[in-house]
This record gives sequence, structure tokens and C-alpha cells, in this order.
Amino acid sequence: MATSSGPCHPSSGRTERLPHRLRGQAVVNLSAPRLGKPFQGVALVQLSSNPISFSGQAIVTIAGVVYAPNALVSITGSGVGNPVVTINEGVGTVGTTTQPPILGALIAFDLKVDGKGKLIINT
Repeated sequence: MATSSGPCHPSSGRTERLPHRLRGQAVVNLSAPRLGKPFQGVALVQLSSNPISFSGQAIVTIAGVVYAPNALVSITGSGVGNPVVTINEGVGTVGTTTQPPILGALIAFDLKVDGKGKLIINT
């Protein structure tokens, strides 16, 4: 799990800090933890109202849920390279017979996809 607004301590493992902006030629892959309530299935958490911005040639692939209930998520492309943000299903949960997938989702206060930016949500 990653947080861009400050330290976060899921009971199941590591937490990474990300900048509020991913731009240039950034390539980022995030996966949600399969265990550990309350963050099971959540790949990115932004609890503050600071915006999250993807621009330039950023290629971001996320498996799980992006949770930014107070923030603007902006995906802006203009010209040469264009950002692509892809949200996929996470892997199945551990400890169940069928291991259902954790669905991919974006929960944000506001969303702006502008220019040639792309948001793809596969569920």
C-alpha cells in the first residue's frame, strides 16, 4: 500500500510514501495487500485534500483500490507523452476457498482527466 499524505501503518506490512505528483517518465506499479484490515485491497490512500496528479509520460498500474475521498485526482496529458493510469483487480484474498479478487476502483472527491491523459479501470 502507498500513501501520499503521510505515514500510514497497515497491520500487514510495508507502507510506501509517494509524491503528490507523478510526472515525466515515471513508471509505477502498485499492488494492494491481500491481508490486514482495514487496508486489505487498498493500494493507494490519500486522506488529506492535497491533490494527486499524473502528467507527462507517467505510466501507472495499480492493482486494487485507490482511496482519496477528500482529494482531486488529475490525469493530464499535453503533447509528446501522455500519462496512462490503469486500475486492475487485485489478487484474491488469502484464507478463502475461492479467493475472490479484490476489485479495482477509484474513490476520489473529484476526478479530472484532461488533454490526452487516460484512465482505464478494469474490473
